[in-house]
Amino acid sequence: MKKIISLTLSILFLILYFLLPYSFLTICSNSMSKTINVGDVIFYKKIDVSYTLQEGDIIVFKNRLKKENIKLVHRIVKVQNYKDEIAGYYTKGDASDNIDQFFVYPDDVVGVYIGKINRIGYPVVLINKLLSNFNGTKELYD
Repeated sequence: MKKIISLTLSILFLILYFLLPYSFLTICSNSMSKTINVGDVIFYKKIDVSYTLQEGDIIVFKNRLKKENIKLVHRIVKVQNYKDEIAGYYTKGDASDNIDQFFVYPDDVVGVYIGKINRIGYPVVLINKLLSNFNGTKELYD
């Protein structure tokens, strides 16, 4: 009976995760440390290219330069327009004085930050560190 309840709850969680317009992410990098810290779990609203973003918004996006399927979280510092349409965004982490050396295209943005819970994601951070040390690879979130 416990297995059936557990399986039912797991399936329900997965259905809600994919159907609801919100998601979450554990922060494993210091790049936003003035606002969001390592171990925080952020919540974001899933968006598509029709959503209007502006300077100052914190976005969740895919980085085209990385091979891994890792989502990054940075603040938009400039919206780049081309022929009256948004071409993309320049971003930076709040802990950095420098703008990122890559351009974020609208179709790379998967969400916009809505809030966080402090430090509850530390187990995920520790597992990431252990796995990267075990595999002899650089941490995924550097």
